Amino acid sequence: MRRILFNARISLLAAVAGLLCSTSLSGAQIAQFFQQTGAQNFAFVNNANGTGAFTADADVWFLFQNVTTTPSTTGIQNASLLITATTTSPATQNGNDITQGGLNGTLTITRNSDLVVLLTATFTGARLQGQYNAESAAVLASFSAGDSVIFSSSVVGLDQIALNPAFSLSLSSLIPRLEIGAFGLARSFTAAGSGTFSAAPLQNDDTPVPEPATMWIAGASFVAVGVIRRRR
Repeated sequence: MRRILFNARISLLAAVAGLLCSTSLSGAQIAQFFQQTGAQNFAFVNNANGTGAFTADADVWFLFQNVTTTPSTTGIQNASLLITATTTSPATQNGNDITQGGLNGTLTITRNSDLVVLLTATFTGARLQGQYNAESAAVLASFSAGDSVIFSSSVVGLDQIALNPAFSLSLSSLIPRLEIGAFGLARSFTAAGSGTFSAAPLQNDDTPVPEPATMWIAGASFVAVGVIRRRR
């Protein structure tokens, strides 16, 4: 019994340590989304005229993290994701690595119930990256030097998402796989996807918001210690 209690206390200490380690919000993840289905709702289209377009239109589960929102936007939101982006930059290939750069556009996530705009990202210079021999996977991202991302939201203060904004979309089940096509742009494909968004606040909050998983571990540890004490 003492060993069980000791282990529960160790779990509690580890969870508390996790809370303390998550207090730095510099470049913290502020939100993420997952498709509600695995449909091929993400697409790159090679227009065969020297231009390309990346689009998405999907129902997603969306969650804010590490930011203060309105009460109605706390927790998982049933939302719609729209992306429209274009490029005229040729794709490049270095070994098996393929990069389609120069994507400029907007990404908007809107709550389905009342059309509240949860998050908008206006970006220039985003890149679609993948490997020729990979198993139908790629990443659309904007977080490197030369990129530009501006976040806006009707439910989160600009001071929380103003610095170092970035996003990364993980694309899976590409059909067909990523290759260079007509006019030197990436070949047309469709994919499923999920994504994360990160930023740094203008100034750190006095009360940081821990990761949900860390909070769950801490809560479970407190309960375990309480139950063991009562049994003793």
